[in-house]
Amino acid sequence: MRVFIGPVEVAGQANTWARALRKLGVEAYNYVYKPHGFGYPFDRRFRRYGFADRAVSWIGRVFEFRRLRESFDVFHYLFGKSILRWPFRDYEFRALRAERRMLMSFFGDDIRLPSVAQQRAPDWVNAYGTTDRRNAARMQSLARYFPTVAAGGPARGELYQYAAPYFQRVVNLSIAVDLAEYPYSPADNARPVVLHAPSRSAAKGTGHVERAVARLTDSVDFEFRLLTGLTHPQVVEATKQANVVVDQLVVGEHGAYAVEAMALGKPVVCYIHPDFEKCYPEGFPIVNATPATLADVLRRLIVDRDLRRTTANESRAYAERVHDSAVVARRLLSLYEEL
Repeated sequence: MRVFIGPVEVAGQANTWARALRKLGVEAYNYVYKPHGFGYPFDRRFRRYGFADRAVSWIGRVFEFRRLRESFDVFHYLFGKSILRWPFRDYEFRALRAERRMLMSFFGDDIRLPSVAQQRAPDWVNAYGTTDRRNAARMQSLARYFPTVAAGGPARGELYQYAAPYFQRVVNLSIAVDLAEYPYSPADNARPVVLHAPSRSAAKGTGHVERAVARLTDSVDFEFRLLTGLTHPQVVEATKQANVVVDQLVVGEHGAYAVEAMALGKPVVCYIHPDFEKCYPEGFPIVNATPATLADVLRRLIVDRDLRRTTANESRAYAERVHDSAVVARRLLSLYEEL
């Protein structure tokens, strides 16, 4: 089996999938448009064809699609994107539908409906400027070609609920991490370090984090580190030195960074909406906090070393059981075979 994964700009998850699938004997490769500024690894990059001349660019992309069409058995798309892009996307999907297996994966604001997100979580911020109309139209259009799609997050969680009305089958795919790249890294700093590393501050609730930290600085001894503008490898190295990690506070589910922190053996604080708490597997170790309760939650973790140690061990065990890339790759392979 040969699997195309892409096209994508933020290649972290796609590259993790591809590498784990190759360990199972599957020829899987992730493709990117261009390297991402955060330094995520990738397998292959699309050829560049005279972007100054749009006609030359489109012709080149069509020839590349024809080459890829002959090279792969499974096309695993992400974020609703395609190789040829609009307005030739439908041609691409129609050409593949009859002769190849296809899967589409969604990750967040590519299908999130702002009106629903805002009603569910009043602190949610539309940081990417998406709209109900755009995302509903995207799902309705893609449903013509993808009877089965994959949604990130827990089974029947937030993204499942957005996708289920449009597609025949919506499956859950846990975020995958290569545990060899995220070794258990307990930190026993005399002065506990609380870390927050937002990819986009508004989307992660960074303002709420800063206000909670300000409330604690006069009464609790700790160090707060806010990481911005770093590459992904730099963030991982910094996370190894943290005692507590704050993920995000406005969506209602955790993101990929929380999984990486759990794999490193870090207590992770995140807002998990009550509607989704029951969706996670048994032993879910994330410490739940809202913007209003964050200061109290952080205080408890900062002053209680035993609580941090217990939560750290639970976090690593949960990552091994649920998010190990080998586990997720076997799930992917089974899914490809079912398409």
